[in-house]
Amino acid sequence: MGCIMENAEGIKGFEQWERYVRENEARLAGQEQRHNTVYVNDVNVLQYPYQRIPNAGIWLQDSRKHILIYASGETGEVVFHRDFQKDTETGPVHMHSNIEIGFVVRGCARQSFNGKEYRFRAGDFWITNPNCYHCDIYHLEELFTVYFSISLETFDSAILGFVENSEIQQFLRTSLMRQKMIRQFLHFTRKSNGGIEAQRILNQILQEIIEKKTGYEDVVKGLTKRLVEELSVSYDFLVEMEEKRRLRDLLYQEVEQYLQKHYHDANIDNLVQEFHYNEDYYNRLIREYSGQTYSERLKTIRLQKAEELLQDSERSIEEIIARVGYQSRSYFYDMFRKEYGITPAQYRKRMQAEKEGAE
Repeated sequence: MGCIMENAEGIKGFEQWERYVRENEARLAGQEQRHNTVYVNDVNVLQYPYQRIPNAGIWLQDSRKHILIYASGETGEVVFHRDFQKDTETGPVHMHSNIEIGFVVRGCARQSFNGKEYRFRAGDFWITNPNCYHCDIYHLEELFTVYFSISLETFDSAILGFVENSEIQQFLRTSLMRQKMIRQFLHFTRKSNGGIEAQRILNQILQEIIEKKTGYEDVVKGLTKRLVEELSVSYDFLVEMEEKRRLRDLLYQEVEQYLQKHYHDANIDNLVQEFHYNEDYYNRLIREYSGQTYSERLKTIRLQKAEELLQDSERSIEEIIARVGYQSRSYFYDMFRKEYGITPAQYRKRMQAEKEGAE
């Protein structure tokens, strides 16, 4: 069953891009962007190369099984065609090397991620990770979408650290892990009477990329930040509960690995800077998975590291105290005694005696 056709109220300003493509179709006629083909899990995957500068695209699909595609990127502008034979047909599996942000102006975009179909209706936005395997599903209904792509580095520097919606922030952060086991796209549906400003910003981004005036890359970076800010306010973020859990699992793994590696000088401000959440969020996340607050978890890790050093090194106790991140000898002794019931020196002697007895 197809999508319900929708003339989304408020979706204005994009007609100029449809006219631009159709009026310049002959002048810009050319070949689709070059790509590599890689073999992944018994499937041929088209791999589109990394693009240093922002790219823009326009997709016009009609009921005659014909698709007109416009692209503007490093090699200039081009318009090319795709045709399909069946009423519903799956396009080639492919992946991009850049972050892609798209918008459905008219109709319904259907895409398959990991074998599951998702539908994006008029007024919806999506953000897709780099190296995310997916494919378009061609169908008879008219479809008009616009999209642009930017490098992960540009997206990271423009976006991370400001988004208030913790679920969006969680996706943006975990997307940088390049984990393949999670869904690697976001789906935004607009709230009632919302979305006009996001559409206006997207229109500006398309214009900047297509016109390529001096300094446009910096302008696109700033507009991208504004766009995602607006999406976090005026749009609902759709994600399934199972995927939410996997995202949180991955984030906690990242935080735990960070603490295990940087226990010597870790503090809550470091975590905020590294993963872009607030202090309360870390405490909730760490308590959910470990039963401890951030401070309690860090103390546990430091004591575990001290225990390892007392057993397996000849460092002095003062050296060990400094190495695990403490400056006060008395404070460390108090914590150690509360945890193990004996002093560090007594613990070391006990471990040495047990080791000698085993030999």
